[in-house]
Amino acid sequence: YAARKRETDASLQFLTRAFADGEVDGMTVLPKPVQRPGPPIWVGGNAPAALRRAVQFAHTWDAPYVDPDELGAGIARLHEVCRAAGRDPSSISVSVRGFAAADVDPALLDRYADLGVVHVGVTLPVADLDRAVT
Repeated sequence: YAARKRETDASLQFLTRAFADGEVDGMTVLPKPVQRPGPPIWVGGNAPAALRRAVQFAHTWDAPYVDPDELGAGIARLHEVCRAAGRDPSSISVSVRGFAAADVDPALLDRYADLGVVHVGVTLPVADLDRAVT
């Protein structure tokens, strides 16, 4: 557990290099991604380290289980980290997740859209397979 942060950073560094170059430390990564310099990377979490990783490595910051008020504050923090790192805040998109698909309120989605959210992740009712696929 103590090495988790270091290993997460190392994994993101490896993936970023592998996607862009196709080779890392003498290892060839195949198949090469169609997207250049690589497929979009999403980093999720609300901790300061997650925001730092999102700014350093990601195309999207995924903010789990936050209401619009919390998200507004999180986006402000994300933009601060972007500016401190010399990254344009508009270069990273924002997603939220943690909603049950059947309970998503359109007014809530509008509030997220007003904050700039471009992706919303929902969960399906896996206990009821018929309901999940209809």
